[in-house]
Amino acid sequence: MCSAVAAASSRSAQRGGEVVEGFAGGMDRVGRGAGGRIDGTGVHRSQTVIGYIAWLFLCRGPVLPLLALARRGRPLFAQLKPVCGIGLTGGAISLLAYGLVIWAQAHGDLATVAALRETSILIAALIATLLFRERFGPLRLTAGAVVLAGITVLELAHP
Repeated sequence: MCSAVAAASSRSAQRGGEVVEGFAGGMDRVGRGAGGRIDGTGVHRSQTVIGYIAWLFLCRGPVLPLLALARRGRPLFAQLKPVCGIGLTGGAISLLAYGLVIWAQAHGDLATVAALRETSILIAALIATLLFRERFGPLRLTAGAVVLAGITVLELAHP
């Protein structure tokens, strides 16, 4: 299923780009799958959903801003000023979306939540085709069918 998701979302598969780009997309999807499993296990073993989410954001949150500051230095603050509101809004929406997934994993079946999460790839492919006029060729169609088959298998495996 991870390979199908990578094929559906990889620009290299659609435009004949370098294989490295497709590999990076595939590894991203493998990481997402592993992360979902880790999150599901972690939230089930933790005492509270909110505590689990808070610790993850506190531990991972500062890393990217610190890397950006180290790379760009003081000019970073001037570059951030015009887009700060959009960035904070995006961060809040990301926190809410992630929190909902973690809450679902804590209160539901992990396989069902994982299957539901993977539908976002199909929705993104449809948005790319309908709104951004990207080509929905045979590779994306096949990859979408494999993702749907994987979702079906996950659902049928857990009654």
